[in-house]
Amino acid sequence: MLRSQCVREIVVKRLSALQKLSSMDNWPEVQKFLLGNGIRWFLLPPGERPNWDPGLESAAFSINGFLVYDAGQSAYEIYKEQQC
Repeated sequence: MLRSQCVREIVVKRLSALQKLSSMDNWPEVQKFLLGNGIRWFLLPPGERPNWDPGLESAAFSINGFLVYDAGQSAYEIYKEQQC
């Protein structure tokens, strides 16, 4: 159970954003989308290849097969507004 209605709303919004990511086909589009949703860091598990980075060249770094993408610092400002 989620702590509050506010947290529930943020979770629903983030899950919806994740579904939209799968239909995107390039990193600049994804980066803009992530920033617009207050998401700076995006993590993919080993073996996943997103449509928007088929060559796995846009990840900020990888560790043990996990890919870590950095959309940029300005996402933090949006994130602060979404806190409960």
